[in-house]
Amino acid sequence: MVETGFPDAYGQRWLKVDEAFKPAILKKSVHDCSKRYHSDEIRSIPQTRPASALRET
Repeated sequence: MVETGFPDAYGQRWLKVDEAFKPAILKKSVHDCSKRYHSDEIRSIPQTRPASALRET
């Protein structure tokens, strides 16, 4: 974020909020997912990078 000129304090705050939502969105398996409504679809997108690499970007 430094290269964009975005203030570091805001960036750190945003990353903290972003990390808080990941467990609700990203699941380890399709079997961990549940639908809200009968018409919902569960989308499974193959992971292209290791999870550790995602945190470093």
